[in-house]
Amino acid sequence: MADAENAMLIWKALTKLTPQQAADERLWVYLCHEQCAQYVKRRWLGKRPKKDEDAVREVRNHFFVNGNRGLIRDNGVSRLWWLGFIAHNVDDEQPRRFLDILLHRQDVRSALIERPSVSMNVHVLRGVYAVMREHWNEGEGKPLEDSKPSLFQREIFRDWMIGLNRRGGVVLLDALPEKDLGALLRQEAERAIEAGAAG
Repeated sequence: MADAENAMLIWKALTKLTPQQAADERLWVYLCHEQCAQYVKRRWLGKRPKKDEDAVREVRNHFFVNGNRGLIRDNGVSRLWWLGFIAHNVDDEQPRRFLDILLHRQDVRSALIERPSVSMNVHVLRGVYAVMREHWNEGEGKPLEDSKPSLFQREIFRDWMIGLNRRGGVVLLDALPEKDLGALLRQEAERAIEAGAAG
């Protein structure tokens, strides 16, 4: 997957950046307009949108930075660095495996990484990733077939994240011991899969 590979390359090139430095919008805007301009153009503007306002929106989103969410989600280069940063914090031995699972579908990435209550807490994110790995078909390196209810299906994964947010409103997830957190995460995953199968 290109995003996983590119995230590893950007992270390797800029591995000495601290998160505080990586939060500086000017760095990413500069890189998108200079060293990485061709990449960003090919990746995000390969096909010119039919409407001018759509083209303007794409340029604003991917060549510039619009707040913290724009840093992590939209900017053509910073999003890759942050993916690499998160991957190395979650699974320093096999960060590429984390990225391959996370980026299998963009809606999985969006549902997980764009939820600060989960993605910015390494303890919780490692637990979520452990459950994701359990639901990944190890033999083929792909999630279960789409014909079967799978944690990686868009609505099921979203329902899982919503359930975790709901549970996190009652229980401080990052304070739970690893075993208890794992049990809660698995319980919510099974609930979401069962709800998806019934729906």
